[in-house]
Amino acid sequence: MTKYKKIFLIAIGLFFIPAISFGATISSDAGVIVNDTTDGIIGWTNPQNAQVQDGQYATAISNNQATYYLKATNFYLPVPTNATITDINVSIYGRSLWQSGQWRNVKIVKNNTIQSFTQATGQTFYDFLYEHNYNGLWNDTWTPADINTNNFGFVINFNAPNGNTQFWIDRLSITITYTTPPPPPPPPPPTPPVLSFTIPTSATADLSNTTTGILGGLWTLILIFIGAPLAFYLISKLFKIMPKDKKEKTDTDPLLDERKKYTKKELDDWSKKHGI
Repeated sequence: MTKYKKIFLIAIGLFFIPAISFGATISSDAGVIVNDTTDGIIGWTNPQNAQVQDGQYATAISNNQATYYLKATNFYLPVPTNATITDINVSIYGRSLWQSGQWRNVKIVKNNTIQSFTQATGQTFYDFLYEHNYNGLWNDTWTPADINTNNFGFVINFNAPNGNTQFWIDRLSITITYTTPPPPPPPPPPTPPVLSFTIPTSATADLSNTTTGILGGLWTLILIFIGAPLAFYLISKLFKIMPKDKKEKTDTDPLLDERKKYTKKELDDWSKKHGI
């Protein structure tokens, strides 16, 4: 089977899981067994011996007479509170001696009251050890609270139409079958974040501050490159119109002017000639 087929089958199974209910059974032996004189004439000896299957019997001997009810209650059947009861099976393990006996009643006890619906009436109770089972919903509706109580159980009794018959009962028990809703599905995985962005189709910018900055810079440059030369020019003009130093000679020295016409060598030669 390919990888993808396996994944497909798993996905189909997970899809149908929510529609499946979960079934279970729970069984218990009786916790209390007593004589109940509501019906019959013949009492039971050692009724508590029918609590567990151990070869110890609750017994009754009858000669064409009905026995008392053997009443079993106090079962430990912790059915979940959200369960739906689908079957109640009562089990009787025992036998008759000397000859086969006859079932008179198998009835459910609900809320400590023996119900009217009965099973097994007139059937043979065998003269060999045998586990007799009677089940169904017993013509009633059931909730977990009806089962999870010490007042739930059942009764049995017998007839002896063929003369002296001894009844031996070794074990009385109940099995409950129920369904529960499926567990809730696991939460879905978290949704990954969706990354999205929008490309603007048009944009506008506030350039007022930028424009102001640019203009301010331009004015600064204008002041530097135009103002500085202008200031220098004005300062130079100012110095030109200022009066010269009074100590500066205004007249020229004729001798100095005359000496400027000759070179130094000529002047030296002239000085030597005239002894200066």
